[in-house]
Amino acid sequence: MPDQHAELRFQLDHNVPEQHGGPSTPENLAWACPRCNKHKGPNLAGLDPESGAMTPLFHPCVDVWREHFFPGGVRGLPG
Repeated sequence: MPDQHAELRFQLDHNVPEQHGGPSTPENLAWACPRCNKHKGPNLAGLDPESGAMTPLFHPCVDVWREHFFPGGVRGLPG
């Protein structure tokens, strides 16, 4: 969603939080909606609700959205 349509202004967020050694460099920063940023907090991973496995959170500068969220592919979507 474009920033101008958000209820609250977007925030500059560290993909790898500073408390975990993440630098304040362009490669480690993302423009995040406040809701997503609040839910992520300083976490680097979370538990997969289906498998119970520890799973790294999506890193927008490194991960590919479709591969991260749909590793087996999505029916009806190319690639």
